[in-house]
Amino acid sequence: MLSRRFLLLVVLACFGALGCRGTQRPDVTFVGMCMGTSWKVTIVRDGGFDADEVPGLRAAIESELDGVDAAMSTWRADSELSRFNRAEPGDGVELSEATWEVLDLAREVHDLTGGAFDPTVLPLVRAYGFGGGEASTTPSEEELVELRARIGLELLIDRRPILDKSVPGVEVDLSAVAKGYAVDRVHDALVANGVERFLVEVGGELRVRGERPDGGPWRVGVEDPRTSTERVPYAIVSLSDGALATSGDYRNTVELDGAVVSHLFDPRIARPIASHVASASVLAPSCARADALATALAVLGGPAAVELSATAADFEVFVVERDGERLVEHASPGFERCRVPLD
Repeated sequence: MLSRRFLLLVVLACFGALGCRGTQRPDVTFVGMCMGTSWKVTIVRDGGFDADEVPGLRAAIESELDGVDAAMSTWRADSELSRFNRAEPGDGVELSEATWEVLDLAREVHDLTGGAFDPTVLPLVRAYGFGGGEASTTPSEEELVELRARIGLELLIDRRPILDKSVPGVEVDLSAVAKGYAVDRVHDALVANGVERFLVEVGGELRVRGERPDGGPWRVGVEDPRTSTERVPYAIVSLSDGALATSGDYRNTVELDGAVVSHLFDPRIARPIASHVASASVLAPSCARADALATALAVLGGPAAVELSATAADFEVFVVERDGERLVEHASPGFERCRVPLD
C-alpha cells in the first residue's frame, strides 16, 4: 500500500509512549510489517484463555492483512486495483467481495461528505509527487483540467463483480480506507478465534475490544501535530470497544515552486487542501469507516466536521486546526466524553 500519503502514525496506544503504568504487561503481543507499515496486536489473557494455545493465530492475523494488501495495494502490480488502474475502458476487472465492500464504503463517505472523499483522486495525487508520482513543479492549469476529467466516482462502471471505467486514465486508490479495513478484518478474525480483550493497530489506525490487562479501558492518544520528530500525545481518549483513526498534514509534504504542499487533497476542486487543519480524528465502531471519515474531515475542516458528526450520529470527531502559532480544537460532545486528562 502507500506508505503512505495518509501516513498517520498519529495514534499512540496504551503500550509505547503512553505506557501502562501500574499495570501488568500485556500477555500476548504479535508485531509485523504489512502494507508498507507496521502492525501490532496486543491480546489479554482472559478467563483461562491462552492465546499461545490457539493454533495458527498469528497466521490468521497475517492472512487477513496480506489479503487486504493483495487486493487493494496500489504498489503491487498484481493487486486487483493495480490491474484495474492499468486497464482500458471496456476491459473491466473482477474484484473480490472485500474490495467491493471497501469501494461501497468509500462511495458512502463520498456522498455523506459532499464529495470531500473520493477514491479516484490518485492521478492528482501522483501529479503533485505523492503516491509514487514525481513532480518538480505544480501542475499547470491545462494539466489540472486534464486530471479533473479522470476524477469522479461517476466514471466507474459497476457491473459486479466486474469494475469498469468510462474514460481512459481513471484510477482507484483505497489507501484511505484499507488500513482501517484491515484492522476490522483482524478484529473479526480474533473474535472468531475466541479472543475477547485485545487491541489491533495497523499503521496508526486502531480498534479495541474489551478491557486492557488491568481491567480498565484502553487509553489511546492523538499525536501532537507540533512535533516533527518525537511522537507525543496531544489528546487521550478512553475506549473499551471501538476504533480511532486520524489523518494529518504534518508528516507528508513536498515543496513545489517554493510552497509546501500537503498530501491531502480536496477532490471537489482537484487541489491540495487549503484549510488550516493539522489533524482530524474520528471515533467510530468500524475502523474502516473511521479511517475514511478522518481523511474527508481533514478536507472539510473543524466546524463542518463537528456539524456532520451531530447529523450522522454514528461517529465522533476531534479536529485540530492551526491559527498562527496556536492550535484550535473542534470536538464533538461524544469525543469530549471519552477524553481523559494528559498525565
